[in-house]
Amino acid sequence: MPDGSTLPEFTVFDRRTGARMAEDVIYARAPQAGGQVTLTATIYLPAPGAGAVPVLVWMPPAGGEGATHGSMIVRRLARQLTSEGLALAVPRFRPATAEDDLLPATRERLAALAQVPVTPGAEALTGPAVLAAAEDGARFLN
Repeated sequence: MPDGSTLPEFTVFDRRTGARMAEDVIYARAPQAGGQVTLTATIYLPAPGAGAVPVLVWMPPAGGEGATHGSMIVRRLARQLTSEGLALAVPRFRPATAEDDLLPATRERLAALAQVPVTPGAEALTGPAVLAAAEDGARFLN
């Protein structure tokens, strides 16, 4: 935990298998709109007694919008994975992040990134919000 707090509390989310989940698990803090935002994740674990298990990290598309956290798609995926002995982690990312909120090293590369050709139809995968999501993903994986 980045702030030295205690481990999250897990509750049963699938009574059939005993799989557990913890929501709003803090993994980092990041700049946004002149302040700081707390970044959290939802963690799904198999039933107790499974020992150490592999973890699949779901990096939500489009900067964290769409099939995220408590959505039916993620819940179904979590049920399937935990029933097979795997864990699932779903980090949340900063929404609608401005250029000023990016790390200095990222901002320094924006001009070069703007020169990279973008496939028609993929424009939504460019810009500060997507770069912030990549930064937040790296924070989660660290």
